Amino acid sequence: MQFPALEIDHDITDWVVDHRLDWLETPFRVITTVGNTLAMTIIAIVAGLLFARAHRRPQAWLIVIGSATGYLVMVGLKHLFARDRPPRPDRLVDIDTYAFPSGHAMMSALVLGLVVVALWQGTPWIRRHRAILLIAPAASLLIGASRVYLGVHWASDVVGGWLFALVWIGVAVVVQRLLAQPLLRRTVAAPTGAPLHQEDRGAEQSDAESDQAADERRGRADAGDPDDYRGDEPERHPDVDHHLR
Repeated sequence: MQFPALEIDHDITDWVVDHRLDWLETPFRVITTVGNTLAMTIIAIVAGLLFARAHRRPQAWLIVIGSATGYLVMVGLKHLFARDRPPRPDRLVDIDTYAFPSGHAMMSALVLGLVVVALWQGTPWIRRHRAILLIAPAASLLIGASRVYLGVHWASDVVGGWLFALVWIGVAVVVQRLLAQPLLRRTVAAPTGAPLHQEDRGAEQSDAESDQAADERRGRADAGDPDDYRGDEPERHPDVDHHLR
């Protein structure tokens, strides 16, 4: 399916090319490198390992699986829409793959967005200092802008990548919650007839033995054994007995 660039895409690209500044090219090249596949893969793996080490496995799987499946979706969308990139004379980076959606824009928004969700779910400090989470969308905005500035994407490629990333983040969070519900129910509702711990069995056995000994003493007392009966009476102080006599 062919998905040609929009008229506004041509207008934006023409304006950017006409207003390029030499000193901005290097910073934008660095920024666009931060958003490439290798960098996003490293971020996803490192973040997943850190969450797993902190015993936050649902968040770890959210980042790793959400990013991996999102990458496959991005590649599939590129081949589905098969949009050409801007003209070669406008490009500052040599690249020949399809344009829509922008992989840099989509994957940076997806990976960083999933990290933000995981931090929000599993880190109380982040929820108290939520402003720090703005780093993620700011980074993705810069990465997307770098793709347009370098002439390798139309503006709608970048916007489309961001929108698909938001949709996939929502899908990943919904799936995470659906998978977590059965586990939560098994954790909260302990099964009936579960075996007792060793401490519980010991306490139960001790109570039974005490009850049995008390029953035996009462039985002997009823049979007329004064020694056993006196054994259950409270001990009297000698002075008290003297005054009573």
